[in-house]
Amino acid sequence: MNELEQKIEELKNHYFIIVMDLCSSSVILEKLQTAGKIKVWRKLWKKIFNQLTRKMKFAARCKPYKFIGDGFIILYRHQFSDSLYDFMKDLNEISCTILKEILDEYNIKPKRFGFCYGIDRGELIPTFLLGSKEYMGEAINAATRLQGLLKADEDACSVMVSEKVYEKLVLPEGTKQKTTENILRNLYNDRSICCHQIWLTNL
Repeated sequence: MNELEQKIEELKNHYFIIVMDLCSSSVILEKLQTAGKIKVWRKLWKKIFNQLTRKMKFAARCKPYKFIGDGFIILYRHQFSDSLYDFMKDLNEISCTILKEILDEYNIKPKRFGFCYGIDRGELIPTFLLGSKEYMGEAINAATRLQGLLKADEDACSVMVSEKVYEKLVLPEGTKQKTTENILRNLYNDRSICCHQIWLTNL
C-alpha cells in the first residue's frame, strides 16, 4: 500500500459531523397536529432529505446519517473541508426556503425562524445494529452539545463549531462570528473549551 492509499484508508471514517435542528420545532409540530396536517411534517423533512441526496452539490460532499425528529445528523466528507462554510450556507438557504413555503401555507408564525447547527469532526466507529449501519464516536456527542448551545432568538441560522472545525474553515471576509468558552457536558473532562459561533445569513 503506497503512502496515498494508506492516508485514504486512515481517513475513511473521519467526518465533519453536522447536527441540524429546526428552531421552534415544538410550536410548528403542535400547530400542524392541531390543524390535522401532521403529514406536512414528513413532507418538510422529505424535501430537505431529497435536496441532500439528489442535488449533486450536496450528495457528492455529504450523506444524511440519521433523522432525529426535528433535524438530521449529516456526515460531511473531510476532503471537502475548504467548502464546508459554502455548503452550510447553501443548505441553510434551501432548507429555510422549504420551511417558509410550508409555514406561509398554513399560516404558522413561530418566534424563531430557521435552523441551528452544531459541528465537530473526528473519527467515527461504524457498526451494524438491528440491520442498519450506525456510527459511534465522541464527535457525534460533541456536535450535538454544540448545537444545544444555540438557544437565543438571535442564534437562528447560525452554527456553533469546535476549535478543530474552525481551523479548517474558509470564511469570507466580514462573516459575522463570535468566540465563546463553553463546557460540553460529560466531554473533555468537563473543561471549558473554545467554540466559534458563525452566522449563515446577514439578516
